[in-house]
Amino acid sequence: MEEISERQCVSAIIHTARAHRAAIDRYVRQGLSIHRQQHMMLMTIARRNEPVTQRELSELMEISEAAVTSCLKRLEAEGYVHRAPDPADGRTRRISISEKGRGLVKKTDDIFAGIDRQMFCGITKEEMTTLWQLLSRLQTNLGVPAAQPVPAFPHPGQKEE
Repeated sequence: MEEISERQCVSAIIHTARAHRAAIDRYVRQGLSIHRQQHMMLMTIARRNEPVTQRELSELMEISEAAVTSCLKRLEAEGYVHRAPDPADGRTRRISISEKGRGLVKKTDDIFAGIDRQMFCGITKEEMTTLWQLLSRLQTNLGVPAAQPVPAFPHPGQKEE
């Protein structure tokens, strides 16, 4: 096998991430009333154990507070999220996901799990562990905290791990 350069590896990582994102975008566009960023926001809110503030969403998603506000307005208008005053600070709003939003995230989480299974077809658990360790090291080398495993969306009736 020929020697692979750092640039080739970086290119492969980026290309793989884009291909995964494109596969997900195809499903989100087909029959969903929201776009990808709105969906990502719903997933972020759904995985929280408690309502989240707009500032927290901005930090978690690494987007501007203005972008969060715009996205939340649409999600709230469609009935996917609820905003309520924070009991400790009436100026702050706490955002939680509605049952309608939870249902949409559950539906798409199942679809995305299928995309992930397709992407990792033929990859052993040991290879996946090695890949995770290597990607974590790359992130650390870039001065960012290594990603933590994201829990699966808790399906109705399923206990969280």
